Amino acid sequence: MSVSIGDMAPDFTLPGTTNTEITLSHFRGKQHVVMVFYTADSTGGWTRQLSALRDDKAAFDSRATAILGINPGSISSHQKFSDTLELPFPLLVDVNRNIAGYYGALKANGTSILRSVVVVDKNGIVKYIKRGMPQDKEILDTIDQI
Repeated sequence: MSVSIGDMAPDFTLPGTTNTEITLSHFRGKQHVVMVFYTADSTGGWTRQLSALRDDKAAFDSRATAILGINPGSISSHQKFSDTLELPFPLLVDVNRNIAGYYGALKANGTSILRSVVVVDKNGIVKYIKRGMPQDKEILDTIDQI
C-alpha cells in the first residue's frame, strides 16, 4: 500500500552519501522535503533532473526545503555520481526498495523504480506526488502553496 496526498509520510532512516544517515522525521518542524525517486545513477534524464535541482538549490533553501535523491544503488555508486555532479544534497540507498514501495515509486513488478517526486511538508504530510520528472518550477510552486 502506498501513500496518498494528505497522508502522514512514512518515516525511514537510510544510509546516504558523505557518510550520512538520513531520517525523514528529523526534518519535521524544520523543513519541507523533496524526495526524488530515480532509476539509476548516471542516467541521462536523472542526471539532468538532479543537476537542475542542484542549480536551483538556493530557491529550495529559501523555502526551507531539503532535497533527497533515493534509489537502490550502492553508496559507492551514489558517491561517485554525487561527486561528478557536485550535488549539494544527499543520495540515499533504498537497497530493498521498501521506501520506494511506501511512496508508490515501484513498478508493478516490484523491482523497478518509477521516476517520482514526492513533497512532504514541515508537519510530515505528503503534499505532492508526481510520476516522471516534473520541472523545478512546478515543485517550487507546490511548496509556495503549502
